Amino acid sequence: RPRLVRMTDPLEGPSPPEHLTGKSITEIEALSIMRAGCCIGLLSAAARHEPFSELDNKFIRLYGGHFADRVSGILLRRQVIETLTSKATRDALTDLLNRGAIMDRLDSQLALSQRTGQPLSVIIADIDCFKVINDSYGHLVGDEVLREVSRRLQAQMRGGDNLGRYGG
Repeated sequence: RPRLVRMTDPLEGPSPPEHLTGKSITEIEALSIMRAGCCIGLLSAAARHEPFSELDNKFIRLYGGHFADRVSGILLRRQVIETLTSKATRDALTDLLNRGAIMDRLDSQLALSQRTGQPLSVIIADIDCFKVINDSYGHLVGDEVLREVSRRLQAQMRGGDNLGRYGG
């Protein structure tokens, strides 16, 4: 809920940010930015020299509510896009780049290497006798082996490296 804080009143909870506590600040109107019942941010307006009028408070709450709704919608769309992008480019089992994504990265890295003349290294690795693991211990154990191999490979990655699951 919107909250009006008068600088003369004792504060409960965390102190306002430094830019809102100058000598000329008399009041702060704080509006929470909500999504799915959770506060994801705060919008605050500070009154300088004299308190907000009732019209100021109505405007801040009306505009602030609209602004908070827009920000919430933008963040929700961004989260949905990130989720869809991840599902489209990541292997569900290992969370590595999937075949299509790793091929796209390889294409762009090859083009960059050709433009700049910088060398490019590509490593393709295979887990020897992996079928034996699946046949002997079952696919659940085989899946765990793949996840562990991917975790260990990811731990060795450097910035700018790409790692993907080509087969499967």
